[in-house]
Amino acid sequence: MRPLPPPPTDEYAIQPKDFAFARGFVDESSNRYALHLFYIRHSLWYASTQFDLNEKNIGHTWTTDFNTWQPNPTDTTALTVRPGKFDELHVWAPTIVQRGPTFYMFYAGVREDQEGREHQRIGLATSTDLNTWTPGDDPVLTSPEVPWASKNPETYPGQHLRDPFVMADPVNPGQWLMYFVAVDSLRYPQMAVGVARSLGDFST
Repeated sequence: MRPLPPPPTDEYAIQPKDFAFARGFVDESSNRYALHLFYIRHSLWYASTQFDLNEKNIGHTWTTDFNTWQPNPTDTTALTVRPGKFDELHVWAPTIVQRGPTFYMFYAGVREDQEGREHQRIGLATSTDLNTWTPGDDPVLTSPEVPWASKNPETYPGQHLRDPFVMADPVNPGQWLMYFVAVDSLRYPQMAVGVARSLGDFST
């Protein structure tokens, strides 16, 4: 990839990645529900130069007609990296489900250890209005909890567990399934899709 020229200002071009949608509040002016869009804020500049400075936020915008997106300009922040937490380096791949009045956003957080290895873990944030999110301090799923996942692959230094997708279990009412991606220790360095089950509290 050829590096892009430096941007003329500090407003780097943002490419949305890894979308998640959620049906939200009623728009007062039109009395319609809004569709909320969440995505990785991927900088076209940092992606080609200094990747560790990139993908620090999960963006958020919404629409009631698919033509006009709010707010304007349409690039807000739902979640951001947090120093000292499991998501201090990057935040990736949101997926959102609703249970009662609460929305649950599962996402991948990345943290670097003292040896410079980047570990990916899946965390959880909650909201009641899709605008203000409260992230948990600890991840809800990590590589050590997945027996078949490689704990420290050589090709990808660190533990890789990312790209969650959460849905209600169609067979067991009240339970939830999380699909995710990790490096398969038996077919290293290939990755595989795994699935975990929650009994409904989302803490395990």
